[in-house]
Amino acid sequence: MGLALVERCQHRAPLACAVPVILWGPDASSDTLRAGARCTNCGGKGATLQRPGWAGNHIGFYPFPMSIADEMCKEQRRRVLGE
Repeated sequence: MGLALVERCQHRAPLACAVPVILWGPDASSDTLRAGARCTNCGGKGATLQRPGWAGNHIGFYPFPMSIADEMCKEQRRRVLGE
């Protein structure tokens, strides 16, 4: 799981790593992934991709920040349902 940030509108959203692999294949470059990411907020293409950082051998990768994911889900629900 990673995070996509669109510079144009500052929208951020979780990004499952399987989606780009399915769309562009396992050998796609990171440039292809960044250029092909489409914002669900403004519709623009291009995003900065981030993944959790390495916390150390005793922890592994930092877990995905669920508070951000929950906030984004609520924002999307408000937008779709007009709340």
